[in-house]
Amino acid sequence: MKTIKRPYTPVCDLELVPVECISDFAVILPRAFIAVRDGSYRIPVIPGSFTPGVESEQADSGTIYYNVGHTFEVALTGPDSQELLSALSLQDLVAIYTNEAGERIVSGSPQTPLK
Repeated sequence: MKTIKRPYTPVCDLELVPVECISDFAVILPRAFIAVRDGSYRIPVIPGSFTPGVESEQADSGTIYYNVGHTFEVALTGPDSQELLSALSLQDLVAIYTNEAGERIVSGSPQTPLK
C-alpha cells in the first residue's frame, strides 16, 4: 500500500474489510501492506465525526496490549443501512481510512481485528 500525502481533509470515507476477504497482509517497519479480495464495504462517514481511539493495558507479565476502537457517525440512507451496520458489527474487521494528514491508515490485522 502506498501512502499518499494530501492537504488536510477530515476522514469522510472508510473501508471496512472482513478478515476473510484479506488475501495478503504484512507489516514491514512502520508500513502495512494489505491485499483485499472482493467483499469490502465503503462507508460514508460524516466529516469531523471519526475519532480513532487506542487504549493500552499492561498485563502482569509486563506485556502491553492495545485495544483499538473507532467511533464515527455514518451518512448512510436507505432501508438496507441498518441491516448492513448490524451485519458488520458481528464480523472481525480491518479498517482502512485516510487520516487528517492525508496518510492512508490500516487499522487492525487478521490476527488482531477490530470488533
